[in-house]
Order: sequence, then structure tokens, then C-alpha cells
Amino acid sequence: MNDLLKDIKTKKEEIRKSPFAFLQRVNAIRNNCDSAYFNKIIFYLLDNKDLFLGYEEILNSMIINAGLYQYADESIGSIKDSLCISLHKPSSLNDVTFHKEQSEVLQYILNGQNVAVSAPTSFGKSKIIDAVLAYKKFTNIVIIVPTIALLDETRRRLSFLSDSYKIISQLSQKTSDKNIFVFTAERFNKYENLPRIDFFVIDEFYKLSSGGIDGGDKRYIALNQALYKLIKHGAQAYLLGPNINNVVTGQFKNIHFFSTDFATVATEIIRKNIVKDEEKQKELLKICTECIKNKEQALIFCKSPSSANAIASFLLASLQGQESRQSNVVSDLFSSMYHKDWIVSKAAKHSIAIHHGRIPRSLAQLSVNLFNDNIIKFLICTSTLIEGVNTTAKKVIIYDNKINKKPIDFFTFNNIKGRSGRMFKHFIGTAYIFAEQPQNTLPTVDIPAMSQSANTPPSILLHISDEELTDNSKQKLEKIKKQTVLPVQLIKKNGSVEPEIQIQFAEEIQKNLSHYSGILSWEGFPLSSQLYDTCELLWKHFVSIENRGMVYGIANGRQLAKKLTNLSKRPTFKEKIYNEMHQGQYSAGDVTEAIDKIMIFEKHWCEYTLGLYLSTMDSIQKYIFQKNNIKYGSYASYISAVECLFSNPLFQALEEFGLPYQISEKISYLFKGLNDIDIAISKIKKLDVTQCNLSKIEQYIVKKTLHGL
Repeated sequence: MNDLLKDIKTKKEEIRKSPFAFLQRVNAIRNNCDSAYFNKIIFYLLDNKDLFLGYEEILNSMIINAGLYQYADESIGSIKDSLCISLHKPSSLNDVTFHKEQSEVLQYILNGQNVAVSAPTSFGKSKIIDAVLAYKKFTNIVIIVPTIALLDETRRRLSFLSDSYKIISQLSQKTSDKNIFVFTAERFNKYENLPRIDFFVIDEFYKLSSGGIDGGDKRYIALNQALYKLIKHGAQAYLLGPNINNVVTGQFKNIHFFSTDFATVATEIIRKNIVKDEEKQKELLKICTECIKNKEQALIFCKSPSSANAIASFLLASLQGQESRQSNVVSDLFSSMYHKDWIVSKAAKHSIAIHHGRIPRSLAQLSVNLFNDNIIKFLICTSTLIEGVNTTAKKVIIYDNKINKKPIDFFTFNNIKGRSGRMFKHFIGTAYIFAEQPQNTLPTVDIPAMSQSANTPPSILLHISDEELTDNSKQKLEKIKKQTVLPVQLIKKNGSVEPEIQIQFAEEIQKNLSHYSGILSWEGFPLSSQLYDTCELLWKHFVSIENRGMVYGIANGRQLAKKLTNLSKRPTFKEKIYNEMHQGQYSAGDVTEAIDKIMIFEKHWCEYTLGLYLSTMDSIQKYIFQKNNIKYGSYASYISAVECLFSNPLFQALEEFGLPYQISEKISYLFKGLNDIDIAISKIKKLDVTQCNLSKIEQYIVKKTLHGL
């Protein structure tokens, strides 16, 4: 059987002379091989359709037999074939045809079944969401995604439903009669006055597992809390993710696990098995040069932001002739917004983009847009891109076989290589790996909120009703429920912080009320001394208990306070760079390192961690001081300011929609006196960008932002 694939790759002229004979060989093995292999042959036939001129009807019949109805031509073949194709067109979507297994999953959902789908990247899991929602049988829908980038992409993809549903992705947005909530788990848990939910989706559901399979990620706690809350709504579930072995659902018994390796493109894996960096660079340059020659694009996967930056620097020094008018315009924009010496600005000039967690969010979105519009030729990325963000690339180069210091497993490898190829564009994708391919083993996903396994932390168990708790779980919670320093409901409210940490913090305050009332009972914005003392306490109780040394660029509470103080002065981005390069022993060595430090602080600390810890501290001090008739503080306005980087809250929301702060500032006159994101968006929609003080590339960004709003 392998001879078939070998021949179609190497004996094309022979096949051209006798196409019918080759199609006979394909037909002969149809019933003697698994569907994945047969489908792979079909993809090669589609990629070489010119070899089979005059035999389109036979090829079409094979496509239908494989269940790849989206690739079939209704205009040729029998009435039976046409009927078969028609039956796989969801009536809720125009001009969309499903393959056989998409149709099967869709039918499960339409029949009211809870479904967990484990399938390759190219399966089309998200398109099933579109079809289900387009039937408009549900009133309120929740879609939980793992990242802000995927949140934005999902919201845009569902914009075709905006006449029937209000699509909500910001906490400040109010509900309508029918709503689609597109949230991260943390944002969902914070949303107040949630209506009754009929249907929910959890994308990348493997992240429900403790630490998200790869360990170390505490966000699985929030995701489990969200899942349990949604199940309690009585909502129907659709969980989707890449290939896994199995899922342990525990009490979530009425869910159908649908596992398949059915793909809609083929991926060729080319293993280089290179160890030395010099040889890896040489091979990378060879592949990239070949891409330029063939006018192809490539994703280049790296283990870390530092590795991505280093590879970009290498390609800049090695590749020639990649400058264009468009790439120069993009580079000039990045230089004006951030800095000309930033590796991202310099790379853009040569049609190279960089995508990782230390890139401003709007810029990362723009890089993907430019790549998909074929303006960017090489997109160097880390794992930030493999979690569902759609890209169109024929080739993926897995330069590093690690994520940070941990070797990639087969699960992650599958996810990365699945970025190669794209339905209707690249039937055959190519994945290069510069190391041994990981062993073919897939994980089992344990859902702690449902299984109540030994690894389920108390912060999840507290959200489970008493009658559903196992005896072991009740025992785990016994100490927490017996303590008297904090009410259980308050501990539960601060759900992403472990109960033991909350209790220890409360006990320390209770022991010295007069001392801590002076430190913690601030309202609005703290005095400088209060901020320093609050940050020291935060570091002691919430950070250092689990960490030693530097934590996301911060060494101690005083440094944290100093960073916040500097940020509150609302410096320009170039001023932020200058500040980072003049920090004494903590100074950045160059512009790229400075921007890395800025983004680490703003994304990790300001936009996520600080709000979590400060709100927990706020609720605890408020409870204890009020109970003891002592003046208490209120941190809400300060937390909001920190999360918005002490800028206009609308700018932060628009950054998520893909509009950089710098452009929002140029059109800030539109938002005067506004605090409603929906009204702000409606004003931008009416904006004539040609009449604004915006460059051509800035106009392009505004138009891309508006697409799908």
C-alpha cells in the first residue's frame, strides 16, 4: 500500500500516461486499509488533480467514498452522489459542506447529547459550533476559550450571527434577549448577572486536567470552576480539543466521548535529527531559502520568546531579498509605535513576524493577519500560536523540541504539526522536526471537578455541592470548614486562590489589627507607603509561598510597588523602554529585552495576577476590619486602573479587538465621556478612516479591527 504514496510522489509522468490504471490500484486497496491512510491518498490525488484529467468523475466518487464531501463536486457524478453531498450540508449554514464525521458530531449535538470531541487540528471542530448556533435553537450560549487571542478570533468568526445574538466578550457589556458569551474561564467566573445558559462550549478542553496536562498552569482551577457552574445551569455541553487518549469525566456521566484521527489535510513529517545549533541554523536557512524560491510561507516553532528572537536575528542576517514596499511600511509602523531597534520592527522589514507572549496583543493579531494575507512570509512563534489561532501555512518547522525546558510530548507535537496545511488551500502540509519524533502516546484528561481525584485541590472542591462531594473530598475540606477566621463563602468567592493561603493571610491580619489597619484600609488609590507595604504583604503571602527568586521579572514586593508607581505616571511606550534600560541591577541590556520586560509585567502582573491577589486581599481585609468595627478599605478602583494599565479602559478593550493603544489615542476624541465599549465600537464603525490622521497601514489595522465587529 505504501507503494501508492511513493509512486504518486515520484512517478508522476508514468501516472500521467496511465491515470486510470493508477486509480484502479487506489480503488483496489479501499476496503483493505484504515480510513486515515485512504484519506491521505485522496489528499495526494487532489494535490495532483492535473494527472487525472478526464477521470474527474472517478476521483469524485473516491472522495465521496472517503467521506470528504467538502471536496466533492456536485456537478459531476450520479444522482446518488449529489444526494450524498447534499445530506452533509448543514441547513443552518450557506455554502458549507461537512465531512462525514463532522456531520456525525453535529447530529449528536442537535439530538441534545453532551459531546467531547478529540480530533486533529484540521477536523473542523469550530465549524460545528457555527452550524449549531446558526440553528438559533439556544437562547444563551457560553464559549470558553483558553486565550485572549482565540477569544477575539472566535468573536469575529461568529459575527455572522450578530443580527440574532449579542456577542459579549467584555465584563462591562450588558446582556440582550439572546446572547453569545465568548470568555476566558477567569472572565466567565467574574461575569455578574449571568442569565440561564442553554448550551456551552469549552475549547481546548484538555486544559481542564490538572496543570493543563503539561503541568504548572494554575488556570485549570478557574476552568474547572467554570465547567461545574455551567453544568449546574443544566446547559448542554460541547467540549473540543486535539487528540487525546481518553477523558475521565467522573460525575459528568451523560457525555459522549468522540475520538477520531479523521483529518482534512495530510501532513508529511520530515525528521532531520540535528543536535548542534550551527547545523540546525544551516538546515533552517536551507528550508527557508526553498520557501522563498517556491513562494511559500512557513511557521517556525520555537521553545521560548528568547529562542524566537534569536532565530529572527539569525534569519535577518542570513536571508536576502525579503524587503518589499509593504514590509517596509509595516516595519516603519512598528518602529514609530515601539522602537526601531526592536527585533520585531527589524524583522518586519524582511517579511518576518514574531508571535509570542511578550508581544503586544494587538500586534500579535496583526502579525497573524499579515501572515494570512501573505504579506509576512515567515511567522516565528512559540506555543502561544498553537492553541487554536487559525493560520494558513504549507510548512511548519519545529526548530526546538521543547516548550521552555520541557521536551514536547506526542500530544504537543501533534498540535504543532497540525498547523501545516489548510483545507482548500494546501492539501499536503509539511512538518520538519529537528529532533527525534516523540513516542506515540496520548494523555488521558482527568476533569478534577467531576472526578474528584486525589489531585483535585480544595479551591475546586469548595464549588461542588455537599451532596455531590465524595467522602475523601469532604475530608479534604474538613479543616477549611471548621476554621473560624474566614467564612467559607468568602473563601469560595476568591476561588482562584487556594483556601490555605487566604486563611494564613487572614490570621496574620487578625493577630495585629491596629498595625495592619494602617497599611490595608486604603480606599481608591493607596499612598506610596501603603502601596509598598501592601505589595510586600502580597509577595509574602501570595507569591513567595510557591516561588523562589524572580517571578515573571519581579524579585520582591518593593520592586513590584516601584513598577506600579512608574506605570501610574502613564509613560509613553518609548519612556517605558527608557525606564527599563535604567533600572540599576535590573536594567535591560537592549531594546528587545526592555520590551520583553514591559510585556511580561503588563500581561502577567497587571492584566492577571495583581487583580487576582489584590481583590482577594481586599475582600479579606474588608471582612476582618468590618467584623472588628475598624475602618476598612476598598481596592476596586485601583484594581481596575492596574488592569487597564492606568489608561482609558476602552483602550484596553479595543486592544483585545486588535486596535493598538497608539491608534486608539489618535482617535480618542471619539470616546470622550464614554465608558461603554458597545457605543465606542459603533462610533468606530461610522469612522471614515481616510479622513483621520492615520497612515495607510494604520487604516489597514482599523479596517481589520472593524471586520467582524
